[in-house]
Amino acid sequence: MIDYKLIRDKIIHIENHYPVDKWEINGIQIWPFIRIKLCLFLWYDNPSSPIKNTTRTGKKNNFFNKLTSRIRSKTGIIKRTIWLKKLPIKDNLFIGHNSHRVDYKNKKFNRFFDLQIENQSLNHNSILFECGSSPIIKLYNNKIIKSYQSSLDNYLYNKYNSKKTNPTNSSLDFFNDFLEYLHINETESLVKKFSLEKLNEVTKILSIKTDFFILVLEKIKPKKIYILCYYTDDNMCLINAANLLGIQTIEVQHGPQTDTNMCYSHWTKIPALGFNPIPKTFWCWDDASSSVILKWAQKSNIYSSLVVGNFWVDYWKGKNYNYFEKKFILYTLQIGLTLDELFPLELINIIKNNDIKWFMRLHPRQSEEKEKIISLFRKFNIMDKIDIENATKEFLPILLSNCLLHVTHHSGSALEASYFNKKTIILNKIGEHYFDHLIEKNQAYFIEYSNPDLQKKFNEILNQIVNQT
Repeated sequence: MIDYKLIRDKIIHIENHYPVDKWEINGIQIWPFIRIKLCLFLWYDNPSSPIKNTTRTGKKNNFFNKLTSRIRSKTGIIKRTIWLKKLPIKDNLFIGHNSHRVDYKNKKFNRFFDLQIENQSLNHNSILFECGSSPIIKLYNNKIIKSYQSSLDNYLYNKYNSKKTNPTNSSLDFFNDFLEYLHINETESLVKKFSLEKLNEVTKILSIKTDFFILVLEKIKPKKIYILCYYTDDNMCLINAANLLGIQTIEVQHGPQTDTNMCYSHWTKIPALGFNPIPKTFWCWDDASSSVILKWAQKSNIYSSLVVGNFWVDYWKGKNYNYFEKKFILYTLQIGLTLDELFPLELINIIKNNDIKWFMRLHPRQSEEKEKIISLFRKFNIMDKIDIENATKEFLPILLSNCLLHVTHHSGSALEASYFNKKTIILNKIGEHYFDHLIEKNQAYFIEYSNPDLQKKFNEILNQIVNQT
């Protein structure tokens, strides 16, 4: 299991001991980028580089490749110039991604932005940049959608491979001491990734991307930018450009927040004018999430956090949807857990010894484990009690509104279940920490998955809920 509290404490230690708020290379504030990469590495123990080199390297250096590159470069410049020229002036710029879309209304529907755009009648005065790979014609609100990736790639290619290079102007006091700390604290594999040579290279890329987005924003002239999951390099460069231009930057939250999610919590050392790669405003689902951000945001007088709710859940709460199943247990599965942790023998026995159907909802990044999970169910002869297909393809709000009980380790769906007045059984100490406010309100119960009395305690709660329905 990932020790999120330990990761949190490491990040806080770094900020307390090093002048991270002053680290800059050629005007780029590098700590937000390093902090995010460090967190992601520690979260997922990723053996690959936490700072990916997005330049085109490794190609054979021959005449044909040089000629092809020149042709692509010139063609790309023409296309990029035309693309930039055609960008309309709009008050609102949304940054969407295919991963936030669902099949709805015969289109790929952005469950966070499309509702906001419609409810506030923003269609006529908005543009949406799509980061995913779906053809725009298949996307909902496709008339306001633009794809920028090829133009960004072409701009990066041309600028990076230009013979002109700017001298490095850096402010990195005690940075070598920081690298030494990584070396002796189980993160030594990151030392090379964050070396000055690598950082200079990566910062050059970030600077070029920021310049690209400055050109784009100066053309669109938006007053507000709405973004989901700000912590990718491209998104942070866009936010960096927007903040430099004085454009309002808003991150619309895609889940609840806790004080161990270091993308959103415990920014303990912030420059006087803030970190430009971080959004200035956060729209949260609930008070608990907002308070996580406000703990550090209020100290800076630069950042703010507002509770606006969950647009997708609110939309379905207002509908009377008659689902074919009513009394089932919904288990939202998660990545980062072994099969033994997801399905301990006590839980298998609960499924086996009860007539209630279990809807097993796979995490979007869990498709590769699907067959292993099915094999496990077959091994214990419980496939007749399981529904994976409907649980995974159906909209989560519909499942939550119709389920008898919700089960998870520490998924944000526990908070969404509470919106439908459905109880959640939390199986993991991480979830106990995340949703202590739900447990205090009796909207959730904690029983650790390894508890030998899991079956007994689980059935007590289940029977209580059944008797109340």
